Amino acid sequence: METQPVQDLPIDDEVEQDEHQSRHSSVLGPYRQQIPFTQFPIYHPTTTSAYQPAVFARSLMSTGHGFAPWQPGANARPEAHLHQGMTIGDVGFIGKNGALQYRFNIFYPSDHPIQPVILPRTFRPIEPPLPEWEIRTISDQIKPGAILTSKGVNVTTLSEDPVELEFKSEAREGAVLVLPEGTTREDLVDTHKLHTYIKEHASDWYQFLNDYSDIPTFAPVANGTLFVVTGTDKTKVYRSALFPTHEDERLRPTSFKYVAKSVNGRVWPSAPSMTSASERLTSAKGEYPSAVFIRGLTVALSKPLWTHGIAPIPLSSLPLYYIPSIPLSGIRSDIAAWFIRGPRNDEDEESTPGEAIFHPAILLLQILLDADPNADVAIVDDSIWCSLMESRSVTVGDVVKLISSVIDTSHIQTIDGVVQFSEHTKENKELTHKEKFQSYIQFFFTGTTRTKTQQQALRKLKKLLSKPDPIPPAPSS
Repeated sequence: METQPVQDLPIDDEVEQDEHQSRHSSVLGPYRQQIPFTQFPIYHPTTTSAYQPAVFARSLMSTGHGFAPWQPGANARPEAHLHQGMTIGDVGFIGKNGALQYRFNIFYPSDHPIQPVILPRTFRPIEPPLPEWEIRTISDQIKPGAILTSKGVNVTTLSEDPVELEFKSEAREGAVLVLPEGTTREDLVDTHKLHTYIKEHASDWYQFLNDYSDIPTFAPVANGTLFVVTGTDKTKVYRSALFPTHEDERLRPTSFKYVAKSVNGRVWPSAPSMTSASERLTSAKGEYPSAVFIRGLTVALSKPLWTHGIAPIPLSSLPLYYIPSIPLSGIRSDIAAWFIRGPRNDEDEESTPGEAIFHPAILLLQILLDADPNADVAIVDDSIWCSLMESRSVTVGDVVKLISSVIDTSHIQTIDGVVQFSEHTKENKELTHKEKFQSYIQFFFTGTTRTKTQQQALRKLKKLLSKPDPIPPAPSS
């Protein structure tokens, strides 16, 4: 994986360079005193990444349907959960394989077959139980035969009976999802009703995910990765493909075919070596539903809650998430890649922490906790960013535009210790005469009508997407 320093981020000039992050020590010893405190996954710039789950999730994020697991069923679950599929109320985290690592469901009692044997110490299902009217169900939300592609992938129909398609792209990475039977969508009507319950249990859930250990585990679960499912798009049959599968494979344009009637057992008969494709149904016979998109609430603990209950994760053990720092296609992309690409250092790559899968909530949660350090937890609902994707690709420039749109179209508020983004309503959009006058004065002197909170959020975003500090080795004792 090629990495390089990030250039000036495309944030408005009004966002000034912030001062250095504060530095803290931890209970593990003074060696951390000169390291910026964070327990979140760490951003690292890259020109290209062939890590399949990350490429797939990034590429299909542009559809605005939510997070797309590369292999939705790729984790061990109780048999009853396999038959039901990922469902509303599931709690876990996005693993390195790109699938939700299911741990338990908040709507079922502890002895229900859907629940695993081991549960959090303070587990109790939410009360009252979830009534059916709280879930909105839409059959054929994505129509049968739908073809979802990432930005820059062109589709040509070669035959309608049987279906035969050809995909071509000049982009550096991309993905395709074919849905022969379409999907059924389920969404929780009001996710805010879960906030109080989540706040009460979030610390114990993070301790549970980290094995209630007094020392960092071998594979720690970082802050800002706890996920509560509130919506799914399910199907029993799906076909998916992505490219590239290796950083050194630069052949473009990428071209491959899909056929509904398999040829020698393959539905991607002409997929080149640089394309990885899923040939499977969601199970051997296709009887289990799989969530090809999931939506939910991502949760982060405040610094005091985290340091009180969870063993600090050494900076060297925090996962890195990668976002392409240059466009994925076009002349600018080719020129930037040509000049940026340097000698590969396999030794350095092997010494870095594991790869995390990028999710916009990783950035949004840190912005929220920076806005209100006194909040107990931060919660980000995927709906706050899904509607703003607007077919954007996931590069640093597009991520900055996406997060900036969230900041501009919503306001940050804390309710009962939970800091969150809330959409502007008609009432809070309307300004009083005094507020309008203050807004005009502010624009005259500063050139912007953004509030101080919005400007602070953008400064935090710029800091989060700056070149990371060197990752120190873990202490010897």
